[in-house]
Amino acid sequence: MKTVKAQIEVQIRSKEPHRRNWNKKGVIYPGFEVEVIDEKTGEEIDGNDVWYQDKNGDFYWSGGFEIIGKTDISLNVEGVDAKLDWWQKQYEIEKLWTALSTTGEGTEITIIDSGIDLSSIYFNQSKITGVSVVSDTIQDNLGHGTKVASIVAGNGVDFIGAAPGAKLFVIKYYDTALPLAANLIDALKQVPESSDAVVISSGFLSQDISSQQKTTMQAIINKLANRTPIFCSVGDDFNHDDNAFSRYPSALDKTISVASVGKDRLVCSFSTKSDHVDIAAPGAEMKVIGLNNTLAKDSGSSFSSPLLGALVSLFKAKFNDISNPEIAARLVESCDPQTNVQLYGKGIVNPIKTLNSFK
Repeated sequence: MKTVKAQIEVQIRSKEPHRRNWNKKGVIYPGFEVEVIDEKTGEEIDGNDVWYQDKNGDFYWSGGFEIIGKTDISLNVEGVDAKLDWWQKQYEIEKLWTALSTTGEGTEITIIDSGIDLSSIYFNQSKITGVSVVSDTIQDNLGHGTKVASIVAGNGVDFIGAAPGAKLFVIKYYDTALPLAANLIDALKQVPESSDAVVISSGFLSQDISSQQKTTMQAIINKLANRTPIFCSVGDDFNHDDNAFSRYPSALDKTISVASVGKDRLVCSFSTKSDHVDIAAPGAEMKVIGLNNTLAKDSGSSFSSPLLGALVSLFKAKFNDISNPEIAARLVESCDPQTNVQLYGKGIVNPIKTLNSFK
């Protein structure tokens, strides 16, 4: 959130961030202030395609303004303390919102999963778009995708995600308890150019994905990773006393494989031991949103990877000139180091240390 002041006469546009014959709503004059709730890409004017959106949904070309103030995010999220989960307090997410003056506005996170509950009051439905490769709707019938998405952008009277201002692009690739690798390949092909991060919170053991499917998936990921980080949950195989497992796509090159830690900052017993772990993040007893507006606690690496995607959203919203892969690299490089790389990867995510890396 921020407040801007008009430096020139600026036209008010309704419906979309473009100058149309039909959408001129009025003008504001120099000195007039606007509280910006989101930024959109729209018509380019004098090399600038950023437009501000106010609480009424109207648009203003940003080139006519100067920023005069940042708004404390907590003041705009009613009852924020009651909404925060343990991990948001321990990892200082509210402090991050305030320091960055954003909750992810103007960014987009792609969730590849079982869809999302399109009737949920815990999401800003106007910020959800997507596609299904298995049906004619992204409506979630299993609940898993809705839970994953809630960690990123859920928001309600008793819940808030890490980046509630972000837009979601939801790709539904399974509608049964057993997703198929072929459908995930189709889903990866649907990731939009506008995506700032991709979250995949499901996967396959080696016997469930063919060599050709691995090769095809790797080729797609190689291209995607040049513009957007791909955060994959490492899996929940309870194998700490056994050999390391490989789950796909988290075992593929150029993905960022995310393990789970609990409130004690120790790796969770379920989190898969793997040679491909890159970083660890909270994943135990996470407050999540299920189907039919239900609030629940759930655990799994499925809920660790979306937190990383949400953090990219927050930093991208503030530091728009830094590439998405660079932001993801900073998250990994600034983590709290751990010695057991098969369980923690490089270490445990530390959002405040990442923030300091931008200074």
